[in-house]
This record gives sequence, C-alpha cells and structure tokens, in this order.
Amino acid sequence: MYTQKILAPIVGKSRHHIQNIQDFVNKLEGLEVSEGEILTSYDVSALFTSIPVKEALSLISEHLVSDTTLHERTTISLEHILELTDFCLSTTYFVFRGDFYQQKYGAAMGSPLSPLIANLYMEDFERRAILTAPHRPKIWYRYVDDTFVSISKEHAEEFFKHINQIDPHIKFTQEPLGEDGSLPFLDAKVHVLEGGKTKVTVYRKPTHTDQYLNFSSNHPLQHKRSVVRSLVNRAKIITKTEDKTEEITYLKHALHANGYQSWMFDNLEPKDKPQNKDPPDPNQRRNLPMIGIPYVKGTSEILQRVFRKHGVVVYHKPTNSMRSLLVHPKDPTEKLKQCGVIYKLQCEECEGTYVGETGRTLGTRLGEHTKTKSALGEHTEKTGHSIDWEGVKVIDKEAQDIPRKIREALAIKEHSPSLNRDGGWEIPNIYKHLMQGPRPPGAQLPVTPSGGKPTNSH
Repeated sequence: MYTQKILAPIVGKSRHHIQNIQDFVNKLEGLEVSEGEILTSYDVSALFTSIPVKEALSLISEHLVSDTTLHERTTISLEHILELTDFCLSTTYFVFRGDFYQQKYGAAMGSPLSPLIANLYMEDFERRAILTAPHRPKIWYRYVDDTFVSISKEHAEEFFKHINQIDPHIKFTQEPLGEDGSLPFLDAKVHVLEGGKTKVTVYRKPTHTDQYLNFSSNHPLQHKRSVVRSLVNRAKIITKTEDKTEEITYLKHALHANGYQSWMFDNLEPKDKPQNKDPPDPNQRRNLPMIGIPYVKGTSEILQRVFRKHGVVVYHKPTNSMRSLLVHPKDPTEKLKQCGVIYKLQCEECEGTYVGETGRTLGTRLGEHTKTKSALGEHTEKTGHSIDWEGVKVIDKEAQDIPRKIREALAIKEHSPSLNRDGGWEIPNIYKHLMQGPRPPGAQLPVTPSGGKPTNSH
C-alpha cells in the first residue's frame, strides 16, 4: 500500500520495540532475574479497534514534520498524506447477512496500515506510561499488543494499575509467570532457572496438534522444504545446546508423522561458501519480474526452469485446498451485485448464446444489453426472441481488466457463442494450441503465415 510505505520508516525506533522473535531472544541475552523480581506479560485488549483515529493522525503529523527523509519517499504534501491515512482508516465497510456496516472506531483488522498505526500509538503510550510510573520496570519489550516485562515483585501490582489508567482507550490483561517458572512470549518460552539465570525454548500452545502441510499434498516441493526450514530456523532461538538437540529430534518425529522423510533435514545448516569478488546486488532479484502460475505437478517445475533462463521469477499457487473448499467467512455476494465477472446468457427460444465480461456489477451490464445497439438487443429486435436474463451464469471471475478480457476471449473460444459479434481480446496462438488438447502422434503444429490465419505447414 502506498500510504504504508510512506509511514513505515517512522515506526519501530523505540528501544522497547521488538522486530521479531530473534530480536527478542537477542535482547534477552544474559538476562538474570533476582529474587525480588518477577517476569510477567501484559496484553492489550482489542488493540486495533481501540486506536482513536484522530489521536493517531496527530501523532503521525508530529513524526512526519520532523522526518528529514520524507521527501525521498514521496512528493505529496503532509496534508495529503494525513488525508489519505484518514481515508484508509475511516472507510472500512463489511457486509453481514446482506446489510452493509461501517466500522466507526479504531483501525480495521486485516488492513496493512493497522499494525503500523497501532505500533506508533503504542510507542507514544509506553513512553508516557514508563516516564510517569512511580516505579519503572527493569525491562519492557513490546511486539504490537504483547509486552514482556521484568519488574520488582513489590511494585508489580502498582505498575499494572498504573498502565491501565494512562489512556482510556488502552486496557491490559496480565499473564503471570507459570508454576514451572516459565513465561511464553511469541514463539519463545522464557524459563527462570535456579540462581535467576534464564534460558529460552520453543513455545507451543496447549492446543497445538503437530499437523503441518502433508508431504503427499498437491504443493510444490519448495513449499514442503519451507515447512522444514522454518521449523528448524525457529529452533535456533533455543539458548541451550541440549534443548536444541531435543527440539530437532521432536521436529523429525512430528514431520515424519506428516509424511516427511529424513533427507528433508539434510543441508539445512548454512555452509561456508567462497566469497565472490563482486557480491550480487541484493536488489537484483527484487527487481526481476515475477509471475504466479497455478501449480500442476510435473509441469509447473519445467515452466519455472524455462522462465528462470529468461530472467523471470516464477512462484507457484496451489489452486485447490481444504480451506478454499470448506472455509467461506464472508457472506456470498448476490449474483447481480458481483463485479469482475465473465458471464454467459442463453436465448429462451433458440440455441443462441452470448459470453461477455464486466468490471462493474453484473446487473448494471445486463441492463445495458437491453439496448437495441447491443448484440443481444439486436438479436431480440430481429427475431422477436427473449433472452433468459434470470438464468445468467457466472462462469469465471477476475478483478483485473486485461486478465479478465483474456479470460473472456478464452471462454468465447471454449463455448463458441453464436450471438457474439467477435472473439473478444486477441489472444496469442499458444493459448489456442493449449485449448485444443493433445495432438495425435506425428501431427505438426500449425504455423501462421504473414497476413493469414494459422494453417498446416504442409
């Protein structure tokens, strides 16, 4: 998001800010908890929807005014940046059981701007809270709405009441140290040992089931390698060698139950490689064109290698999953209110059919077809036939304009509608060859002579 890129550099500069789990573990290095101290965690209740938009915009304005690098990220004025941010935060709508609702308070869940705005607001909050505390904590680390705190036992309750009185919008709950002397934070579990020293292991919720992407599922191999790699990388946060060895053994057992073989764990540790005299530009891969293609086992891998030779990065998108088949959290949009669709219409009194596309609502587009100048209007005027408007079928969906026109052209090729005036978007011949299916043994590809239609070379 454009606005997010402008605002991102002003967030995360606080010494209390935690970037990720590894940053947290690094900051804990050498931590000792004395007998008069405790570890505890404070969690903000419903942070995103508790952020007051006006106050957040005021904080953004203060930070941008003093930002000497703002001109390097954008040429628009401060006033327009604030207007864009306000628009993003105050125009959140959703549909529930056919009715539209507007979120009137706070930042929207799922918006790219929300974590950024929440972090900025919490940075200001924690600055005020710690400065005004009668007895400050020894440690206060925060990742968005979760905090990790070390404070004296004597003043812990006092400090908890204090932070709940600073801001009427921000309220905390508390998670104390467990009976086993441990405290979870993100993916880490911090243990207080005898003598006050600490160690870190991997934390799993009590509801964790050890179910991961099954090795036999229809996903590219690199996705399955990523499962193993991410779990092994997470184990690197463990501070004791014996605990790390135990975690790797546990992971191998859990992944074996999901169909993974032991060779998947080979060569995961980085090896020393000879340094190139001219190291590659880290932005080079980022600037390469990228395309996503549906994953078809055996075919997608070949296409990826071919594209790589031409400097194009390919990533695979599995098309069918249990989630896509079973999980539908949003209310379905009524057919005539759907946008970005390819549709098919049938004449009620003959075999005539029509395939079209629209980026607007389907109902709006169908209304235009009733005009005499349209292909369907012309058909009804000449023949006296009626079109089955209510029986319109949505045969595909695509939000982007050009890809939708290509999909329409492919649908016209597939369905051969007799009422269309033309074939739609002119598509490359390779698509036509693919749609024709496998060729008989010995058959040759058609060639396209200059200025003519494809013909056989013989």
